[in-house]
Amino acid sequence: MEILTIVLFTFVASVVGTATSFGTSTFMIPVLGFFYPLNIALLFSGIIHWFGNIWRMLFFRSGKQWKLILTFGIPGIIASYLGAQLVPDISEVFLSRLLGIFFVLYVIFLFKNKDWKLKPNTPSAILEPV
Repeated sequence: MEILTIVLFTFVASVVGTATSFGTSTFMIPVLGFFYPLNIALLFSGIIHWFGNIWRMLFFRSGKQWKLILTFGIPGIIASYLGAQLVPDISEVFLSRLLGIFFVLYVIFLFKNKDWKLKPNTPSAILEPV
């Protein structure tokens, strides 16, 4: 039943995230946090993103831009690795609260700034994963 619930929430999070421009993690990390410790929830969220990104690359293969992929992907990989190194050294309670505060502030910011968007250029691609 647990797996079915997670699969259902993953599907709903993907649909809602796509429709509202929120990231899937905005929905998935809190849901996975009910079932698993934070480090496992982050791992599962990464796996969900991995497969989602592979699907998007296959689906939108005609519109890919290698320069953008490299300038977004490499900083994203580096930031993910550095963040993963912090997880074992910092209290799970502190990280969970910090993540919760970030999500609340993120949602409030996007709610108040509905038209806010990053410009699709190299500097924003490099800084977005950070």
